[in-house]
Amino acid sequence: MTKLDVDPKTYYQAATNCFDAAAALRDSFLFIFNELSTCGSMAGVDQDGQKWAQSYNSAAWEAVGFFEDVHNTLNAYGTALNDIGFNHAQSDATLKGTPQPDRPTDPPVPVFGPFSVPASAGGPGHGIVDAGIDMASHIGIPVPDGDTGKLEKAADAWDRLGTIYQNTNARDKVTIASTLFDDVTSPDAVHIKDDLKALSDNIDALLTSCTQIRDSCRAYKDALKELRDEIKGFLESLVQELAIDAAITIGLSLISFGAGAVTAVKGAETVKHWATKIKEGITAWRGRKALQIAGLKQESKDALVKARTAVRDLYERLRIKARGGRAVPKATLKQELDGAQDWPKGNLPVIKGPPNGYLVKRDAQGNITNYSYYDADGVATKRVDLVGRSHVDKSTQQEIPTPHVVLVQKNVNPETGEIFAKTLPNTVRPALPEEIP
Repeated sequence: MTKLDVDPKTYYQAATNCFDAAAALRDSFLFIFNELSTCGSMAGVDQDGQKWAQSYNSAAWEAVGFFEDVHNTLNAYGTALNDIGFNHAQSDATLKGTPQPDRPTDPPVPVFGPFSVPASAGGPGHGIVDAGIDMASHIGIPVPDGDTGKLEKAADAWDRLGTIYQNTNARDKVTIASTLFDDVTSPDAVHIKDDLKALSDNIDALLTSCTQIRDSCRAYKDALKELRDEIKGFLESLVQELAIDAAITIGLSLISFGAGAVTAVKGAETVKHWATKIKEGITAWRGRKALQIAGLKQESKDALVKARTAVRDLYERLRIKARGGRAVPKATLKQELDGAQDWPKGNLPVIKGPPNGYLVKRDAQGNITNYSYYDADGVATKRVDLVGRSHVDKSTQQEIPTPHVVLVQKNVNPETGEIFAKTLPNTVRPALPEEIP
């Protein structure tokens, strides 16, 4: 039967679903992200590893930011639903002449992040080692050195982010919240129903993206394993032809070949022959596995960005409504930085910055060269270097050109409450478009 009278409890229940979904997504993310944070330097330093890493990094950073956006939007929508339900309850009490009701209390909203996915490029720098033949130089091209152990660990983490019950149930809670308004005739019900359905669909898109990143990790891992098995076969043939004893071990990121030096001309020619076979095998592998080692498909990346944009747009609409419906434009990053305090001396500090604000460094012409953002305690969350020299990520030994981001780790002394902070040189990454003014 169509509801002619609006029941505020419908709005309150939908709000509870949003709050519960936000909390579940945050809790599962925090638990699983601890594993993802140990999966840096897993793609290798060869050209294929670098290419795959670029694809992975962009998708992973987008997905991590998407989780934060969903968390913030669900909490904001829950608050809006409580407000709307309370307005209906007040109107109903006025019409009936009953005491005015109390508004439900919104749960506290914990801070989400900042989180940074460690750069996936990096590795030992050589995909094959031996005791004296120097096979790598005979091969003449880099042997892929991605870490299959870390790739599988990352795949497992992304799989759980995309399929774990807490996350799929969070999506379903938002879907259920939408259906609560199926028979509600209030003018606001149609918009709420559509918003919640779209939000549920976009959460589903986020979870789907997580499983696609999982598949990309596993595809690259499987391709590396196949190549190493093939190289091992070539090395076994080399050992047999040389009539020597040599241990061949496939590790997580390289192949170890325990053969000593070969001095005879015939032996050297044999080594050269099989090195050429390995080189040809790597080249053929690149062509055969081109799709497998290329990373996430562009349409998958586009779908991830589209869904995240829709959620951010909804959050912005809620932000405007929370200010009485006045379209208060959000300041751009450039506007924020133009109005920020200049830091004239030395490096930007990691503590005692402006709470929830920025400090900037400028060159002689007044152009911003570096900036840091500070949390509510005045502790920097990151430093963004817009110009200047490249920065070496110590975990990968890779040079990251500007503009790049150096994250800051915050620590609190449990006994005194004193706050400490330090930059994390191991987590240098390229700056995202929204971090460049």
